[in-house]
Amino acid sequence: MNPVARTEIMGQLRSIYDRKFTKRTGTGEDITWNGKVGMIAAVTSIIHERASEFSSMGERFIQYAIKQPDRRAVQKRKFANSENMDAKRQHLQDCVTSYITYVIDQMQDVPIDISDKLQEELFDIADFSTSARSSIEKNQRTGLVSFIPDKEMPTRVTTQLIGIAKALVALNKSNPSLLLGPDQDSLIQEDMEFSSR
Repeated sequence: MNPVARTEIMGQLRSIYDRKFTKRTGTGEDITWNGKVGMIAAVTSIIHERASEFSSMGERFIQYAIKQPDRRAVQKRKFANSENMDAKRQHLQDCVTSYITYVIDQMQDVPIDISDKLQEELFDIADFSTSARSSIEKNQRTGLVSFIPDKEMPTRVTTQLIGIAKALVALNKSNPSLLLGPDQDSLIQEDMEFSSR
């Protein structure tokens, strides 16, 4: 994608995350949106190279890297599942939809409590990850670090992790260790390498 267009789209997503977006049309009839939206996207590991381009403006995303299975095992599973794939996909979609609908119906509007111990662990995780993933600026010609901005404050990540924690509690999986993966995976690899030096 064109870097200019990519930057524009990421800026729009950043505004949408902050619950307000105005699209300038140039005709005087701007389009304004207010609301809340959740998004799950699947990407490849190239996201780590692109993420550093946008982190300096304030990261908005939590990443979760799925551990990749044995390549030969995947090939065998694909071969075994090669028949009736449309029906199998539809069945899996129906199962997930049914389960999520059931969980949401059971939740109603009852507040979900997060224990003090879990809160403290979430605070520690958010503080560590925002310190480690804060951007660093490099000289494009020399590759040397040219500027180290102030560390990102942990408030946004804390809110995101508390939201995930409440969802896990609603699913009867309140193990806080499950929350460490997404936060570690959200770290920018280049920054982690620099921080470890």
